[in-house]
Amino acid sequence: MKRGIYYGWIVVAVSFVTVSLVSPIGTTFQLFYQALKEQFHWSHASISGLFGLHQFLNGAISPLVGWLLDRYGPRRVMPAGALILGLGLALSSQVTALWQLYVTFGVVAAMGVAMLQSMPNTVVVANWFIKNRGTAIGIVLAGAGLGQWWLTPVTQWLILHLGWRAAYLVFAPIIALVPAILILRFQHQKPSDLGLLPYGESEGEKQKANREMVVVDNEWAATLWTLGRAVRTSRFCALAGQTFAFSLGFFLVSPQLFVLTQEHPEFQVNSVFVALILGTGGLHKGWSKLLGGLVSDHFGRERTMTLSVGLLIAGLYLLNRVPTHPSAWLLLVAVFLFGTGYGFGLPAMITAYADLFHGPRFGSIIGSLTFIGLVGAALGASLGGYLRDLTGGYQANFVIAATAFMVAGVLMWNARPSSIRVVHKMTGGGSLSEKPTMIREATGTE
Repeated sequence: MKRGIYYGWIVVAVSFVTVSLVSPIGTTFQLFYQALKEQFHWSHASISGLFGLHQFLNGAISPLVGWLLDRYGPRRVMPAGALILGLGLALSSQVTALWQLYVTFGVVAAMGVAMLQSMPNTVVVANWFIKNRGTAIGIVLAGAGLGQWWLTPVTQWLILHLGWRAAYLVFAPIIALVPAILILRFQHQKPSDLGLLPYGESEGEKQKANREMVVVDNEWAATLWTLGRAVRTSRFCALAGQTFAFSLGFFLVSPQLFVLTQEHPEFQVNSVFVALILGTGGLHKGWSKLLGGLVSDHFGRERTMTLSVGLLIAGLYLLNRVPTHPSAWLLLVAVFLFGTGYGFGLPAMITAYADLFHGPRFGSIIGSLTFIGLVGAALGASLGGYLRDLTGGYQANFVIAATAFMVAGVLMWNARPSSIRVVHKMTGGGSLSEKPTMIREATGTE
C-alpha cells in the first residue's frame, strides 16, 4: 500500500498559516503606534502601556488556554479565539478615546490572540512529533516571520492611504474566518484521534529517532509531568526566568523600531520603505526560526540559544548607531541580525520545554511559561516607552535588553535540557550507551 504524507505535516501547515496571520497583530502595532500618536497626541508611555496590557493579558490567560487545550482540544478552543480576535480588531477601528482602545485591543483582542498564537499551536504540533520535533515547531514559528514580512508593508500602505481605522476593518474578517475554517476542517489534537502514532514512534521510525535523540535521564523522561510537579523543579524555574528575560529584552526594543526611524527626516520621506525593511526583519525571523529548529535538532538547545544571544546583541549594537548614522543599509543589517537572533532563540526555548516536560498536561505547563514570558513582554513594552519619554533616546533600552538576553542565555544552560534528552550530533559518535551515562554523572539529577 502506497504511503502518503504523514498527517502531522498537515497539522504543521495549518498551524503555520494560523500563526502567520495572528502573530503580526503584535509586530504591526508599531505602525498603528505612530498613527495613533499623530492623531491623538498620546504620550509614548500611554501607547506603550496599551501594548503592555495587550501582552500581559495575552499571557495571563495562556495557562487557562493551555488547560482548555488539554481538556477540549484545538477544534473547540481555537476557532472561538479567531472570532474574539476579529471582534477586537473591528471594535478597535471605532475608538475615539484611549480607554476604549485599552478595552478593545488591550483586552478583547489580547484574549483572541492568546487562543490562536504560537503557544497553542506548538502544543498541538508537539503531540504529533517525537522525531524532528524541533524542526516541526520551527516551521510553525516561522509563520510569524512570513506574516510580518508581507503584513508590515501592507499595513503601512493601508494606514497611509485608507487610515488606521480602515486597516483594522480590513484585517478583522480575514483573521476571524481563515484560521477558524482551517482548524475546524483539518486540525486534530493528537495522532490517536485519527488512529495514528506520533512521528517517530513506529518501530522503524523509533529506531531511527532513537539514533537522533537519546534519552539520558530515563526516570525524568518517564515522569508524568503536571504543572504542580514541574514548578517544584529548578529546571522549570530556570526556563521561567529565561523566558521572562528573553521576552523583556525583545519587547524593550521591538515596538519602538518604527518610531525610532520616524524621528529622522531621512526615513520619514518613505515610511512604506522603512516598513518593508522592518517586514524583511520578520522574514529573517521566519527563516531563522525554521533554521533554528533544525540547528537545535542537530546541535542542542543550549548551543542554539547561545548563538541567538550573540546575534541579538550584535543587532542591538547596530540599532544603537542608527540614530547617529541614519542609513537604510545600516537599518537593514541591524534588523537582519536582531530578527535572526530572535528567530534562533524562540524554537530552541519552546523545544526545550517539550524536551523537559512533554506529556498529557504539557498544555498547562507551556501555558504557564508563556504567561511568564508575556509578563516580561508587557513590562518590556511599557518600560520601553517610559524610558524613551524619560531619556529622549533609546540607549537605555538597548543596554537593558542586551543584559536581559545574556541572562536568558545563561539560564538555558542552567536548565540543561540536553541532560534529559540529547541529540545524536552532540554525542560526537561513539557508544550511545556510554555517552549519556557520562552526561548524567556530570550534571546529576533533580
